[in-house]
Amino acid sequence: MITVNSGCKKIKDDELQWLLQALAAYDVGAYFESTQDGHMWLAYGELDTWIKGTGQKNFKQWYQALSSLDVAHTWIFGAQQFSDQKPSHGLMQGRWFLPKLVVHIDSNQSLHWYQYSRTRQTFDYEQWLAPFRTMTASVKIKNSILTQQDEQDWRQRTTQLIDTLKQTPTLKKVVFARQRHLQLASNLSIPRIISRLKQQQANTYHVLLKSDHEWFVSATPERLVKLVNHHIYTAAVAGTIQRNQQYNRDEELAQHLMQDTKNRAEHQFVVQQINQQLKDLTLTLNVPDKPVILQNQQVQHLYTPISGIKRPKVTIFDFVDKLHPTPALGGMPTTTALAYIEQHEKYPRGIFAAPVGIANLQGDGELVVGIRAMHFDSQTKQAKLFAGAGILQDSSAEEEWRETDLKFLPMQQLIEDMLND
Repeated sequence: MITVNSGCKKIKDDELQWLLQALAAYDVGAYFESTQDGHMWLAYGELDTWIKGTGQKNFKQWYQALSSLDVAHTWIFGAQQFSDQKPSHGLMQGRWFLPKLVVHIDSNQSLHWYQYSRTRQTFDYEQWLAPFRTMTASVKIKNSILTQQDEQDWRQRTTQLIDTLKQTPTLKKVVFARQRHLQLASNLSIPRIISRLKQQQANTYHVLLKSDHEWFVSATPERLVKLVNHHIYTAAVAGTIQRNQQYNRDEELAQHLMQDTKNRAEHQFVVQQINQQLKDLTLTLNVPDKPVILQNQQVQHLYTPISGIKRPKVTIFDFVDKLHPTPALGGMPTTTALAYIEQHEKYPRGIFAAPVGIANLQGDGELVVGIRAMHFDSQTKQAKLFAGAGILQDSSAEEEWRETDLKFLPMQQLIEDMLND
């Protein structure tokens, strides 16, 4: 049995900073912010946990067992691994958890808290927050990037992939990822990471998952699926070009992206796939005829919002099973593309490019795609940055290298700005 204590109040001026300091103090926690609707979620501790590959029941069984408790206002947080083909470990192997405490800050700056326990007990939110309210911000320690390691042979392997696509008509697209490993002199700060994300990446989701000494951080522009009150929302995001500080040049780049044959074809692959995948799960589905431009700080994308009404008894995880991985994350056809990724990418993706987010036990929630991301290990002080590019037979390995460099920038600049605090 799980019991819930809850409350609501107006948030105080410095309260978010106190809550972030509390997040840094917990071994397990999460932060999820949707800048589209102005909602923030913070999770502290773990009352129940599902970790992939530990001999537990599968995720669906774990989720259904929790859901059978029929506890209102109960939220889980986590991520699943990109695929089973190349297993990872630790946080990157995928995990979900039911927190001991959830704090939700809505768009009206009202703060809602939910405390979960297996025994009936009282809970005083203000008393819980008090130690973190008096805690000073972490002392600034001089930090630096000691080494940077890139996959220097990635362009050569991408050229081989392009040749394979030309010789294999049935293989249309492969999303090919690479990693950049940064060795830092000192640790990063979770409150500063969140604060910098909010400053630098105003038009993206802000996500942080924490498990012991491992953190996964994402400033993703891409929603996988949102489900609320029978309404389903998803989007196709594929096709990328850089930004420019000069307005006229920025507009020219956006128009070039909109008219570029390669990027429009890549984007249309994704739209068609999503449309096909969701038909069995929805009563109605609205798919616009052409994309619009989605702009982030460093890059801009082709973007098609897709919405509809779900069928009865369908949960958010039914949509995840259908949608992941989209052609923007894996390729087309999916099985063949994943097999190529398994064989030719150097490192396991873990939860990079995988579903990450929140869900409640009634089947609603929001999951995003864990891109523009990094994994940080506070024991080794190593940051792993992730980026991928959709490769077609008319792609250029050099152009795709530059595109992945752009996709590293959100996390690279996040780190470099914190080093210069």
